[in-house]
Amino acid sequence: MASKGHKKEEARQLPPLPPDPPGEKLVRLGFVANLYLLDINMALQAHDTAGMPEPWSLPSRLMRFPIRVLVPSHDAPRRLTLTHPGLEAHPFVQRVEAGIGERVPPPGADDPIVRGDGGHALDLITAVRWRDLLTTLAFTAPSCVAGGVSFGLSYPGDARKGRGAITTREARKILAAVCLEEPAGGARPQICLQPPRPCTGEPGAKPRWPVNTKLSLNAGGHAWALVRGLEAGWLTYDGSSYIVWSPRGVAAYERGAELASATPARAAETEAATEAAGRDRPGSWQPDLFDRN
Repeated sequence: MASKGHKKEEARQLPPLPPDPPGEKLVRLGFVANLYLLDINMALQAHDTAGMPEPWSLPSRLMRFPIRVLVPSHDAPRRLTLTHPGLEAHPFVQRVEAGIGERVPPPGADDPIVRGDGGHALDLITAVRWRDLLTTLAFTAPSCVAGGVSFGLSYPGDARKGRGAITTREARKILAAVCLEEPAGGARPQICLQPPRPCTGEPGAKPRWPVNTKLSLNAGGHAWALVRGLEAGWLTYDGSSYIVWSPRGVAAYERGAELASATPARAAETEAATEAAGRDRPGSWQPDLFDRN
């Protein structure tokens, strides 16, 4: 007679998963090593994008993982969709379609597989390929571009240069390309950014003043707050090229001063300093954005 514990263990066991012909076919064709990796990655990777023509060769996760794979369940079989509707002409997509003998459909509006257009802007900006982003805006959205601009201004592209992955001049060009216009007049930092608070990693260490945006602010507002703050000297970069509040910015915030758009002279002065620090960096030297949702 089976023990009560054994009966409970049997009750918790799930029925075996149904056969997975689509997944097994992908393994057999060599598009993925095994079903375990396919379930973990939930995508098919194009390993040879470097040899493809642009835009398929761009260093973007959208181009490297053009096909999303839905993990099968007891209620639904494994399903493939494009990561973005514009990837139908991707050489890897066409190769997969030829192998499986059917078309890979674009993602639907209610598709549980998340579209990958957000990573496209972020990847190209952090790779200092923002000009390539401007020629492939059809693969992303304005809010995603604004998020990429914020990331590029906040984190280092080259830590030795003392700045982020892009400059404020470059950020303005990117934002202008997606019609996220600069808000008119002054923008109070109390609206855009959280109060500056000192942060010390170790006792006795010099405090840093990290920059944090308010959660209620949309992506465009965050990007413009960083652009204006850097141009006005309220924000700066620490030794690791991460964006922080400057002493001037901390004092201005405490006074409740308005963070108006920097004057042309001040913006030019800021750009001249950053350009002198990174004149040999690819992606710079050329030459705003934003919608309130």
